[in-house]
This record gives sequence, structure tokens and C-alpha cells, in this order.
Amino acid sequence: MIIRVPKDAAVLITGCDTGFGYEACIVLAKKGFKVYAGCLTDKGKEKLESQGISNLQPFILNVTKEDQIQECAEMIKRECPQGLLLISFIIIFHFNFFFFFFH
Repeated sequence: MIIRVPKDAAVLITGCDTGFGYEACIVLAKKGFKVYAGCLTDKGKEKLESQGISNLQPFILNVTKEDQIQECAEMIKRECPQGLLLISFIIIFHFNFFFFFFH
């Protein structure tokens, strides 16, 4: 099945320091999506910021820390009232976080 997502959609990707998360946020941002890139480390965040892509917004997000999840949720509610697509490159994630974005 193919799911069509509008080009002006916003996407939240976790695990963007390296690997699939890093590559996915670069590719989607270059395709025109507004990408919120959750990074575990300052080094990962700075690496993405150095790309100079205006619609790529890296920020620190450790999905095991309730306060960072709450800050992320508040940012998304404020900046994306229409909602967004969540792409998570982690094996175990916080149920309430998942529920918030898909409920």
C-alpha cells in the first residue's frame, strides 16, 4: 500500500544522530518536508545544523526522559496544530508519546 503525504506535511523523526534517522531527515527535508529531528546528543544536533537546510529543525530528544518528551509534545502542538507524521528509529519507545501523536 502507498500512503500519499502532502509535501507541506511536518515530520518528527527520532534517532537522528546517525544511521537511518540521520539519512531520513536529510532526504525528507531536501524533498520539502518540515522535519523535526530528535537527536540524543549535542554532537548529532550540531551535525544536522551544519547542513544548512532551512526546513530541518534538529533538537535534543532523549525518548527515555519524560521532561524532554513533554517539551517535544508542547513544541509540536505549538508549531504543528495540524499534526504530523512520526518516524521513530528506536526499538522501545514511551507509550504515552506514541499515543499522543496518533490519537
